[in-house]
Amino acid sequence: MIRKVTVLSAFVISILWATFLLSPNVTLTTAVAQGCPNNRCYAGGYWSTGKYGVYAQIYTINPSIYNDPFIWPDFVAEWDTILFSYSPVYFVQVGYSKGEDTGNVLKYYREKYDGSGHDLYFFGDGPSQGTWHSYQITYVSGGQYTFYIDTGSRGSYTVNPYTPIELQAFVETTNTHITINGSWFKQLSYYDGRTWPLWLSLTTYSTPPYSVTKISNSEFKASGGG
Repeated sequence: MIRKVTVLSAFVISILWATFLLSPNVTLTTAVAQGCPNNRCYAGGYWSTGKYGVYAQIYTINPSIYNDPFIWPDFVAEWDTILFSYSPVYFVQVGYSKGEDTGNVLKYYREKYDGSGHDLYFFGDGPSQGTWHSYQITYVSGGQYTFYIDTGSRGSYTVNPYTPIELQAFVETTNTHITINGSWFKQLSYYDGRTWPLWLSLTTYSTPPYSVTKISNSEFKASGGG
């Protein structure tokens, strides 16, 4: 997920240095320790494949969000994605999120980033804590992908490029204080043009202090933070 991050690099650095110089009991490391590398932490998995569809059942968590007004708006998101390019990062994505952009309540969203730019759309509704929901992206034709949450269509994007290189399913946060215990993804599936077989491979990845427990190629749990 790509969020609106105000470009305040020089200002933030000056604040951190002022804190460091004026407060002898506060180190520079302490001042930035709560953040994630490049403002993002991840816990989940991926499969490098050219399949034109992704599906996941995701359990809903509702962690507290730590918002640092001086650096960036914090959020948590759980999603599945079809990736088209590593550099630049082009993708389509669907999931749920909680943070400043959602008014700190759980909301569904869809997102895309391609050669024509970025779009992130939050729906008016969202999942309830402790419930399972399915999140699906299906290729139609001509670069068009349609999004589904449970059984309902949530619109489409037409993107370019549109040839998949990887399927992903992740928990994403911006701050290690955000606890993701209880995160659970299952029934990870791909579209073969007719049916939805389970993933044939799952490579896990996590940013400390988060961790991933692989159950199978189509199921994992994530935890950590706080």
